[in-house]
Amino acid sequence: DPTQMRQVGKVVDKALNDEYTKKYNVYKDLYAKADTAGETLQPVSYQGLLDYINSKTPTTRQKLDPILDSVAESLAMNDPDKTGAITVRALEDIYQQIGKVKNSPNAGELKKIITDMGEGAGGEMYQAARAARKQLAKEFEDVGRVDKLLGTKAGYTDRRVALDDVFKHVVLDGSLEEMRSVTSLLKKAGPEGRQAYAELQGQTVQHMKDMLTKGDQMSFKNLNTLVNQLDSEDKLAYMFGKAGRDQILDLRDAIKDVAVKEPGAVNYSNTSGAVLRGLEALQSLRVPGASTFAGLARTREVSKKLEKALEQPNTLAPKSENRNALVK
Repeated sequence: DPTQMRQVGKVVDKALNDEYTKKYNVYKDLYAKADTAGETLQPVSYQGLLDYINSKTPTTRQKLDPILDSVAESLAMNDPDKTGAITVRALEDIYQQIGKVKNSPNAGELKKIITDMGEGAGGEMYQAARAARKQLAKEFEDVGRVDKLLGTKAGYTDRRVALDDVFKHVVLDGSLEEMRSVTSLLKKAGPEGRQAYAELQGQTVQHMKDMLTKGDQMSFKNLNTLVNQLDSEDKLAYMFGKAGRDQILDLRDAIKDVAVKEPGAVNYSNTSGAVLRGLEALQSLRVPGASTFAGLARTREVSKKLEKALEQPNTLAPKSENRNALVK
C-alpha cells in the first residue's frame, strides 16, 4: 500500500530531521558563544587547503568539481593582503560553504583538511563547538545511508530518497550495518524516534503479509524469499530479538507445511485467516513493554489452528491439478 509506505516514510523522515536539527542547533549555539567571546578571531594558516586545491587539474577544478575553485576564491577574498592566514570564523564559513554541495568527490577531503586546521585554535568554547560539529558529521553527514534520507538531490527539489521508498532504503536494501546506522539514531531520538523505529518494525511484518497474499492466492515462495533474505543478514534478530526471530521462522515453517500439503485436504479459508492472524500477533513485538511470552503463546495457538485446518476437508478447495497455483 503506497499510502501506508509513505506514512511510514514521513514518520521516519521527521524523526531523523528533528534529531539532526536539534544537534545542529547545539553546535551553532556553542559556536555563537565562542564567536561572541572572540575565540574565532584567531588567524590560522590555510596553505594545506590551498595545496590540495592546486594539486587538481584545471578541468577538475572548473568543470568536474567547481567547489575546488570556489573555495580557492573564498580564501583569496578573506586574505586580500596575501598573509597566508585567515580567521577561524572565515574558516568555519568556508566549511559551511562546502557542506552545502552534494555529490562532490572532493568535499570530504576539503572538510577534513579544514577540521585539522582548526585543531587547537581558538579557546575552550570553540573546541567544544568543534567537537559537537564533528559528532554531528559522524552520525549524520558522513554516513551515506543516513545522509541520503536527510536532503534533496543536489540542484533539485526532489528528495534523494522518496518517502514511499524510505522503508525499502532502511530495511530491505543494504547491509545490517547500514540499517543499524539509521535505526540506532532513531532509538536514541526520544519518543518520536522510538515510534519511528516501531513503525519500521510494524511495516516489516506488514511486508511479510503482503508477500504472502500477493496475487489471488497464498504465495509461500514470496514470503520465504523475504524471510530468508532478512534472516541471512541477521536483520530479523536485530529488529525483533531472538525470540521474535524464532517466532517468524516457526510461522514460516508452519505456512510451508500447509502450502505443500495436498490441496484437497486443506481448508484454505481457515488456513489463510490463521496465517494472517499469526503475522498480526508478531506485531505485538514492536509495542514497548509488550509481553514476549504472550506473543509466543499466540503463535503456538496459530500453529495449532494451522494443523487443525489440515484435518478439515474442504469441498471448495482447488483440485490437485491446481496445486502449482498455490505454491508460486
